[in-house]
Amino acid sequence: MPALWRMVDDSEAEVRRIVAERLPAPLLAALVDDPDLLVRWQAAGRALGAVLARFAQDPEADVRERAEQRRAELQAAAPPDACAGPSLHSV
Repeated sequence: MPALWRMVDDSEAEVRRIVAERLPAPLLAALVDDPDLLVRWQAAGRALGAVLARFAQDPEADVRERAEQRRAELQAAAPPDACAGPSLHSV
């Protein structure tokens, strides 16, 4: 992973796009302000939490849309609300 981390600032956008595919999701914040649209789009498709929220505010509509898709994917995969508790019918 250290080698991958060093490539976050590579001069070639294609290298940074590959980094966005492979970097652990918690480290994707390093790519939020990348100058290349495809790098940010790739990272937005894997981001979580606050980093995903930042991608949802990207200046490019494609990146914002990808962030919203990712948010929807995460919500669909989330277990039902555990706070709901048992229903009266199950008691």
